[in-house]
Amino acid sequence: PGPDEPAGVEKIVRMTLKICLVGDRGVGKTSLLNRYVFDTFSEEYKGTLGSHLLRLTFKAVLAGNQLVEAQVALFDLMGERSMRDAFKEVMFWGTNGFLAVADVTRRDTIRALPEWIRTVISIAGEVPHVVVMNKVDLAREKSIAPEDTAWLLDKLPGVPYHLTSAKGDLAVQKAFDAVI
Repeated sequence: PGPDEPAGVEKIVRMTLKICLVGDRGVGKTSLLNRYVFDTFSEEYKGTLGSHLLRLTFKAVLAGNQLVEAQVALFDLMGERSMRDAFKEVMFWGTNGFLAVADVTRRDTIRALPEWIRTVISIAGEVPHVVVMNKVDLAREKSIAPEDTAWLLDKLPGVPYHLTSAKGDLAVQKAFDAVI
């Protein structure tokens, strides 16, 4: 190991990863990304046109004393279903994992998640992914019904999910780290 590696590292594994954020417009994909990468949040809404790319380096020591060093490309993709369907090959080819994001206060965004997930998997294959239920800080004002939660768990059995708030910095790091 070199001077920047932790003691006891026996092997260094380097890789490049493409991680996408998908979901309908206004669910908070850009806010989650900005919270994760820059630890910032803005109240101002600006819809993403096309895609937005941020790169970062991720390092972790895994079992067997292996240091994994990944160059991670995080793609924030616009939430228009028509664009998703028209450009899915370009958007999702080579994806290594993704976060499927919904707004807990908007039932339609939750009901749209299975189709987002099916579309990404149809191009990328069975890659790691998580469901992110964002904006839980607003749940007191307008929360989803228990039947919507039950419906989602039935449609996506075994898919890990995270309750997050980009605004309140709740579980954002955990959701991204689960995929990366």
